[in-house]
Amino acid sequence: MRSAIQAVFHAGLVAVGFFGAVASAAICQFNQTSGAWNAPANWNNCSGGNGAPAGTPGPADRAEITGATAILPTGTFSVGDLYLGNATIQGAGIGATTLNVVAAGTIAWGSGFYIFNGLTVNLASTGAIPAANGPLSVTNAVLRLVGPSTHLLADSITITGAAAKMRNEGIFTPSNSLSIQSGALFENAPGAAFTPLTVFTINAVTGAFLNQADLNLPSGITVSLSGANNFTMSGPSARLVGSGTLSATGQVLTLSAGVVDGSPTFNVGTLLNNGATLRPGGPGGMIGTITVIGNYQQVKVSAVQEGKMEFDLAGIGNTDLLNVSGAVTLGGSLGRGAVGSFSPTVGTVLDVVNAGSITGSFDGGSELIVFDAPRRYVEVISATKVSLRANETVWVIGDAGDAASGAPTLRAALTAFNAESGTGCANAPYAMHFLLPMGASTIAPASPLPAISGCSNLLIDGTTQAGYAANSSIPDWNAAVPLELDGVSCSICSGLNPVATGAVIRGIRFKNWDRGINISATAHNVVVQGNEFLNNNEGIAHLGSEGVLIGGSGLSNRNLIGSSSSHGILSAAPSGPPVFIRNNAIGVGPSQSPLFNDIGIKVISGANHQIVDNVIGLGNIGVFVDTFFAFSAQSAASAAQRLPSPEAEAVAASAAGTTGAAGGTKGRAERALPQKSGLPAPVLATGIPLGTPVFLATNKIYGNNIGIVVDRGGPVHYDANNSIFGNSNLGIDLNNDDATANDDL
Repeated sequence: MRSAIQAVFHAGLVAVGFFGAVASAAICQFNQTSGAWNAPANWNNCSGGNGAPAGTPGPADRAEITGATAILPTGTFSVGDLYLGNATIQGAGIGATTLNVVAAGTIAWGSGFYIFNGLTVNLASTGAIPAANGPLSVTNAVLRLVGPSTHLLADSITITGAAAKMRNEGIFTPSNSLSIQSGALFENAPGAAFTPLTVFTINAVTGAFLNQADLNLPSGITVSLSGANNFTMSGPSARLVGSGTLSATGQVLTLSAGVVDGSPTFNVGTLLNNGATLRPGGPGGMIGTITVIGNYQQVKVSAVQEGKMEFDLAGIGNTDLLNVSGAVTLGGSLGRGAVGSFSPTVGTVLDVVNAGSITGSFDGGSELIVFDAPRRYVEVISATKVSLRANETVWVIGDAGDAASGAPTLRAALTAFNAESGTGCANAPYAMHFLLPMGASTIAPASPLPAISGCSNLLIDGTTQAGYAANSSIPDWNAAVPLELDGVSCSICSGLNPVATGAVIRGIRFKNWDRGINISATAHNVVVQGNEFLNNNEGIAHLGSEGVLIGGSGLSNRNLIGSSSSHGILSAAPSGPPVFIRNNAIGVGPSQSPLFNDIGIKVISGANHQIVDNVIGLGNIGVFVDTFFAFSAQSAASAAQRLPSPEAEAVAASAAGTTGAAGGTKGRAERALPQKSGLPAPVLATGIPLGTPVFLATNKIYGNNIGIVVDRGGPVHYDANNSIFGNSNLGIDLNNDDATANDDL
């Protein structure tokens, strides 16, 4: 029987209102020091019900056990509330015995100890569970704190046994220590929160702490962790947050999932991040500093698991930071943060990581994509810092209905870049990269795209699209160009139209356009490399700007230009530095398959062009030079006077070497059409003397109807290293008059 002292002690607790909100439940007292739970004789004032025998605790009762052990058999039992003091509740084993606390669902604590042994206890609390007056032991048992209420429980908690577990599904606010022993588990379940109220110790040396929700580190609170190797972050909702300290001195603490928010301090041997995201301050522009006293290592484990950093940037001197006292080893990725309205000038450098030493590099990219102000912050890694340098880049990651703003589409990106004109262009290394979904990498505008008319030196780089592989073939083309700009829905449009200077366009397939790229006369120093042009009226049209480069010296810079109904390349003479058309595959596709162009290259007002190292074949005309197109006040008669005489032809042939077989010419040292004496040199409309030549060298021109056509005379130089063969009608047609005496036959 319960002693009179115990009864008085209980009465005193009731008198001071210890039970709080649960005082309305009927008081049902255990009257033995040890006995069966389901024996009515062992209880006083119990109502039973809901499957419980009459006289034993039921869902409407508060079961009070003090100085005693209540033993439950196999089965499921329900009680409204519990009051425990120096008490043990013993079951037949986990999975065999379950006790549900179901009404107000709370526990009130007397003095002493509290033990759950060999059963599962579900506390479905609708109100807060107060702090206990002694230690709580969960021994070979499961204690489940059902949310969403706040649970203080005991000031020291011990979970013991290989199958033992304490699972928090609510708001758990412990205040002293948690010891997880002999293979036991503490689980902070998804949607829950673990928030120590005071300095707190977690001992997981022989147990495990599994965090799948918020583990809060309040300011000024230190949570000391022993057995850090048994601490696990798991699942997308796992989070360490706050500005307190998690101390695992000298140990390796691994973050394998979730996020770290706020401004916590980690006192560790090494903080190993192989799957979490560090977000100092938190998401949405909150600024903070994460501090690591020890070393920090960030690792990429696989394509779906990697450590990551994200930094918000609110202003110079007002950015997220990671401060590490020891060594940093970089891997994983540097991800996107928020900038709000902050838009630093290009070239601004912002420190985001400070360390004793830094080695390694990021594996997963470092682009911080903020489309509203198309800034890219490129990482700069030094011996002790990671900094972000403000650049001008946007990543095009979708077509999204060809939208002009909002989503990072090509049209929206061009619109944004064009808005960054004027003084905002100073020293701006602009860039646009592509990362569209695999299998959805075709952009098909329904109306003309904006011209490239903002800042100069814009890089439009399709080589970043997944699946791109550069050309490496000498005789033809073997590149893979998955990014496609298709003009099928845009009648008489150009794919891209550079107006500003210095644009670089790489790694895009242009097809079904009137002009794939239309280079305006003001667009000097444009570079076109590594692209495909297929099924266009004209692949590339160049309208007279200076210093344009189409192709380049390396095989990876080659363009493929084929299946053009008019011209593969149409180019007008510049007034200054020449146009370079170099190392392109024109009309010659993969495995030297024919991609018929009506005219491979057509030069009008033929001056200031260098056409070298190209493979030009399998079309109607390989190269057409129209030197008369832009003569000012040039009459047909004076043009006729410039035609070479048979005598001049003979002199040129004698000086140049042998004549090849019909349909091909190889071995010319130089070929300049003579001018009759006494006539003024014709002048181009641009004011450049006609003596500035079109220069052809080391080209392979084969398999066309006519290899080269020079219309109406002009300065065309071609050296001995051109290979012109197998053209079915003529190798070279001078004056565009088919086979006549002035041609090389």
